[in-house]
Amino acid sequence: MKIFIGNNPPETHIVQQQLASEGIRCEVRGEGVFGLRGEVPFDESSLPYVWLFDIEQSMMQKPLSSSGS
Repeated sequence: MKIFIGNNPPETHIVQQQLASEGIRCEVRGEGVFGLRGEVPFDESSLPYVWLFDIEQSMMQKPLSSSGS
């Protein structure tokens, strides 16, 4: 299940690492397509995203806060 769409690979990896540190199994997908930007459409489909492995974990997720608290 796609749970976060990043603007670039580093941002997406940061979010994935935050989730992983909370024990949420997920991975970054779509990095290869990001490198093709300019050759493929500039839309959400060419951005990297975080994929949640276990859908049941989505019910246990705490919202990520941008304030850092």
